[in-house]
Amino acid sequence: MNEQPEALRLADMIERYNAGVPSQAIVEDYSRAAAELRRLHAALAEPEQEPVAWMYHGIRHDDTPHERPSLIWKPEYMDVMSAEKGAKATPLYTTPRQWQGLTRQEFLDATQGLEDLEDCWMAIEAKLKEKNT
Repeated sequence: MNEQPEALRLADMIERYNAGVPSQAIVEDYSRAAAELRRLHAALAEPEQEPVAWMYHGIRHDDTPHERPSLIWKPEYMDVMSAEKGAKATPLYTTPRQWQGLTRQEFLDATQGLEDLEDCWMAIEAKLKEKNT
């Protein structure tokens, strides 16, 4: 990919530029940008990981979920009834994915119009589960 060498080139250019900049705030900003470009380059260099298995909660005839999740090798192996009732297969990886928090806007959207603390807690928890599963 052409972006990886370009990111490293920009990081090196920023670090060289830092040497001649008198303002400490600007130096710190450029140093943070260089570190972020290097982090992005490292992330791009890693191959995307494939799931090793999938997990889902089956749904019974009476629309109640099974007590324990089922482990499957491919999402298409999910039982037909659970799939038709909206069960979703969650990919499982050998290494954990990075936790995804909420942005300020996502937080505000999730809790908009809620006044009860417990309702806010439940809305935030649901949004975090949605982003991290």
